[in-house]
Amino acid sequence: MGQLQEISGYLRFGAEKTRQEAFWEALAEQRYWHPGTGERRRLRNLNIRLDERLSAIALIKRLFPLLDDIEKVIGWRPGERAFQVINWPSVSYIAAVPWLESVARLDPGGVARGEFWRCVNGNTKTGVRGETETRCFGFPREDFFELDGHMLHADAIASAKEDIFDEDRGSNARGNIIEGLKALSEVTNKIAASEFYAVLLMDGDRIGALLRDHEAVVKAGLSFFTAAVKSYFLSPNKSNGVLVYAGGDDVLALLPLDTAIGAAEEIRQKYGEAFQRAIDQTGGNGPMADELTMSAAVIFAQYKIPLRGVLRRAHHYLDDIAKDANGRDSLAIAVLKPGGVAADWVSCWQRTTNPVQTLLGIAETLQRDPEFSSSFFYNIRERYGPLFDAREVAEAGSSGRDVPKAFADPRLIEAILSAEWSKGRSDKAGDDAEIAGERETAVRRLMEVGRPLKRDNHGKVDPIAAYDFDGGLVARFLSQQTRWHLGEEDDG
Repeated sequence: MGQLQEISGYLRFGAEKTRQEAFWEALAEQRYWHPGTGERRRLRNLNIRLDERLSAIALIKRLFPLLDDIEKVIGWRPGERAFQVINWPSVSYIAAVPWLESVARLDPGGVARGEFWRCVNGNTKTGVRGETETRCFGFPREDFFELDGHMLHADAIASAKEDIFDEDRGSNARGNIIEGLKALSEVTNKIAASEFYAVLLMDGDRIGALLRDHEAVVKAGLSFFTAAVKSYFLSPNKSNGVLVYAGGDDVLALLPLDTAIGAAEEIRQKYGEAFQRAIDQTGGNGPMADELTMSAAVIFAQYKIPLRGVLRRAHHYLDDIAKDANGRDSLAIAVLKPGGVAADWVSCWQRTTNPVQTLLGIAETLQRDPEFSSSFFYNIRERYGPLFDAREVAEAGSSGRDVPKAFADPRLIEAILSAEWSKGRSDKAGDDAEIAGERETAVRRLMEVGRPLKRDNHGKVDPIAAYDFDGGLVARFLSQQTRWHLGEEDDG
């Protein structure tokens, strides 16, 4: 915000420089009430540094979390009291939550995680307890679970600033912590924390038109829905989600990647239930069930990507993809890596089939067979994408080029998927009937995910005409990033 006026109004030369410095020194002496400790604290470097010269807007943005009672100022509270706003959970920590759950489960006595905490504490001097007020996830109140999220990722430790490490241990300090993290991963069958978390953005479809036609019912329904979403995210909750806001028909939350899609489906269900309750309570004629739809975007993002860019992607996938391109009542998913979108997929919610649940089912299957998943989806997209990919076929048709009808014929891609699946299973044991049954199930699921549901301009919902290879890639991503579930009932 360098183009905005610095708030003291003084310039940086002559006598005014002294007055400017005095202004910021006086501001830094201000104290605020810290809800976690119940004490008055002086502003610290994370709040404002003495060498910073902030504008009015920047200062409000920086100090907003320190307000004693945020509700009185803006009318609501970010996070809905699930945690202290002053210590918002970091996205690197949220990404690690499923792994942390595995550590808590597989190290019930806390011996291994205690060793790692002592390793971190003994090799650093500052900046490692970043989650002291995070109570969203139901973890035991112990030192290990208060570690900054970056201390749970080897690459973040490797790239951390030198000034956090104990200089007396020299260059070994960083390496000691990385080795300690590797030792801790033995507890979870050598599975490391995922670097990806999820942004969930949801919005009711055509709510303005519904308000005009059914104002009383819609207002009551939205009130019930907001309350239901806030209750759903009360800390701790089964989705391990962190609610940013729920107001009217809008929802924004941060979640670990293993629960985000399920949370989207549950919130969508609550949307319908809230409106049914409103119709029953008001006794009025409410909207039809097929009018009470909700769209969502789930962005799986690597925690190093700036959050502003991730949110921008989420709005794009919600507004432009789930709503406009796919006809509303849809879920759009994207995997966002530092180089851009690695895979994306969109489908209407459940009708006669549920591609969303099929996608999750494929991911669970691939967890048990990672060797098969490592190349299958990339190979078929590489070989057949130029002929069958839904987007490429659509682009060819819109450009006026002739597109052979067979390329959009589901029977042809189904036959190809069957052949490719059989090729990948050629060295597996099993009798003919067993293999045929597995092939039939696998191909059916691949067809459901590759031909997700779309609503046309007349409201009709059908599978897309061509084939979308990215659905399999999204499932593969989820299977790789959620492999911490393996070994829950045995030793892995």
